Amino acid sequence: MNKKIYISFVLFILILNGCEPELTGVVETTYNSYRIKSLTSINQYNYNPLDTFLTINVEFVTFDQVSSVYSNIYGPDQKKINIEKIFLYDNGNPNNADQISGDGKFTNRVPFTDDLLNGNYLIEYYVSDKSNVINKIGQETFLYNNGRTNIPPVISNLTSPDTITLNSSFVYEFFSVQVEDSNGLGDVKDVYIQSYRPDGTTSGITTSLYDDGGLVITPSSGDQVAGDGIYSLIVSLPHTTTKGLWRFVFRAIDRGNKLSNEISHNILVQ
Repeated sequence: MNKKIYISFVLFILILNGCEPELTGVVETTYNSYRIKSLTSINQYNYNPLDTFLTINVEFVTFDQVSSVYSNIYGPDQKKINIEKIFLYDNGNPNNADQISGDGKFTNRVPFTDDLLNGNYLIEYYVSDKSNVINKIGQETFLYNNGRTNIPPVISNLTSPDTITLNSSFVYEFFSVQVEDSNGLGDVKDVYIQSYRPDGTTSGITTSLYDDGGLVITPSSGDQVAGDGIYSLIVSLPHTTTKGLWRFVFRAIDRGNKLSNEISHNILVQ
């Protein structure tokens, strides 16, 4: 049985410019068939067009039963950026930035291009031993700056009713808005509506629109095509909704917390 894991990281401000990060993480992790000395500790990584690779590594105290070491990396949108596992090697090969073969430091270089999103990234580290037992040995987060100017999103082409007539149960209405972002749609963090009652007050609660092809939320968002930049929502209004002229404000915000332009639309509820 694995011993209880104790992980403590010595925190340094580490701003990298495409070069190999220092091995500053201190890890005391012991498993049945190996013992880990440290993981790469990264605080922030800045894109450098002269060297677009981030170097990651795991160093062992004992490793004769280690079969393979690999990582997965997830972006700010929680999507994995690597298609295949990122294997780390202790082979002395400069192509994967390993310096000495057989010294217990497993290393590889991961490309980080300027089209990757700005924001917090998560690296997960795994080890498979010679008995094919796989353990997640640690993880870390770091802030990535792709070096590109962050431009706020732009919204347009609102689709919305002008009048809603209530009935004895619920009325369902469709809203959509077109969103564009010079940094890519992956940079869009949220697209939302905020409503204002006829007396001008608001609850302050925002409701998100989705570009999910109608698959993410239940009931369906009403969105037709996922990833096309058209964010949609089907809104249900109960018969108890206050009648009068409501104001609906549409906005988008990106992962750098920059706000889009605002579209304000009045709807008569009767």
